[in-house]
Amino acid sequence: MPTDVPKYDRSFLPVAQFEFVVLGDTHFILDPEPYAVEFDSVRAWPQRGAWAWRCVASLDADFVVHLGDLTEENAARPQQPASRRRACEQFEQFDIRPYHVAGNMDIGDKPDATMFTEWVTPEALNLFHEQFGRSWYSFDHQAIHFIVLNSQIMNGLLPEAEAQQTWLEADLSAHEGQRMVMFMHMPPFFVEEAEPDTGFYNSINEPARSGLTALMRQYQVECLFTGHTHFRAFNRVGDTRFYVAPSTTTSRAGFYE
Repeated sequence: MPTDVPKYDRSFLPVAQFEFVVLGDTHFILDPEPYAVEFDSVRAWPQRGAWAWRCVASLDADFVVHLGDLTEENAARPQQPASRRRACEQFEQFDIRPYHVAGNMDIGDKPDATMFTEWVTPEALNLFHEQFGRSWYSFDHQAIHFIVLNSQIMNGLLPEAEAQQTWLEADLSAHEGQRMVMFMHMPPFFVEEAEPDTGFYNSINEPARSGLTALMRQYQVECLFTGHTHFRAFNRVGDTRFYVAPSTTTSRAGFYE
């Protein structure tokens, strides 16, 4: 167990059936100096991420889910493979094998002409799949069904977008009536379901947004966990509790939030 980490006091918590950890947007950065010209705190991102993983290891949870954006170097940059390798070393040293969610910095932005980096490419998606396995999948733990989705390909032209949708509908149907929890990187919406989407960095565009939230209501998904915005938030989709996890390393300086 790692040393020099906080000791978590569970004395006021009810006894749990099991525990799992959710974290995301660790944004390991291989070379912070170009970014540090504007934000000096960028130099601390790798150390902050390492601290977060030490805390995760100290919890001895049943499993860990990383909500995406392992690195700051995005999929279009040649440094990303080396940066991703270093990012993985931070948790592998503690023998942590997280369930991975694909983020925009991992594979590319959502299909929207206003996004500042390129959309998901077959090459970036294949590289992620080769390293971490398919980016939409499910697993069961103690009678609860967990679903991981790739938010970045939704509404896109890649054949994987349709494959994921077909798989999701079948998976939900096969587990109807079971307790279900869902994870993805980008929130379906930021504040409310009817908010704008095209040109909006923080949420999934239509029609995928409405299609997804309709399925969550139909199959009574218990919880949804997302990241991406770097800010902690709580909302609801019908009866689904909808959590947005903050970044472990940084808020998004300069954004209006």
